Amino acid sequence: KGTQQLLNISVNSKINKLLLNIDRIKWLPRNVTERHIVVNIPEYMLHYYEYEKEKKKLRVIVGDTEHPTPVFSDTLSYITINPYWKLPSGIIRKEVIPAMVKDPNYIKDHGLEAHETWEENSSIVSLKGFNWSEYLHTDAKFPYILMQPPGPKNALGKIKFKFPNKFSVYLHDTPTKHLFKKKKRAFSHGCVRLSQPFSLLESLANNEPYINSSDVKSILKSKKKKEIDLTRDIPIHLVYLTAWVDANNQLIFGDDIYQYDRYQKRVIR
Repeated sequence: KGTQQLLNISVNSKINKLLLNIDRIKWLPRNVTERHIVVNIPEYMLHYYEYEKEKKKLRVIVGDTEHPTPVFSDTLSYITINPYWKLPSGIIRKEVIPAMVKDPNYIKDHGLEAHETWEENSSIVSLKGFNWSEYLHTDAKFPYILMQPPGPKNALGKIKFKFPNKFSVYLHDTPTKHLFKKKKRAFSHGCVRLSQPFSLLESLANNEPYINSSDVKSILKSKKKKEIDLTRDIPIHLVYLTAWVDANNQLIFGDDIYQYDRYQKRVIR
């Protein structure tokens, strides 16, 4: 069925898709930098370039249709080893609270802790006897900060690449490695999950005197959090191209995951 659908796509449709993507490319930054990272959302791939040559290509997981990965450019400035995951209020309200009403062991099973503040060393609060139903289907704000400390259950995995932005989106590891075997990989809440985060870190280390791969491996074996600043920020571009040319100069057409092609076509008309 899938093959038949692809064969039935007309030449005119492909030409229109190319025109839409050429228009998107026009809006991308034109300045050439020594190093930069490109994540093409519909391709489910990350590309790391040095002097316009691709040095690394990794499979990624992007946001699902309800939590699309935003399209924007920024600069990667630091890396966190053994990160804490601090749950956004939206996830607490939409997922954790309903789950706790159904299953009182949900927080314990997911290795979550309730803290008084956003500080990782702040006091941990006992939620025994906490009335979760009081916060279900209401606007009442959950009074604590939920965190997942470093460890095997951490949703961010063992490495996080930070480029502070208004979307709170970043690149990170993940414990759900089996999802990278799938061809279509739109499963996250908007962040970009990396199939081989340590491999990307090693590539960056070639130009970073303060990143020692052996030291990082040692830290990864522990649960100790460590942040490493980059000596020079690396431009990162999260783009949405449903047609592109690969390293072999082969024209590739991808899925319109978030239906942006349809929207852009409608606006242009």
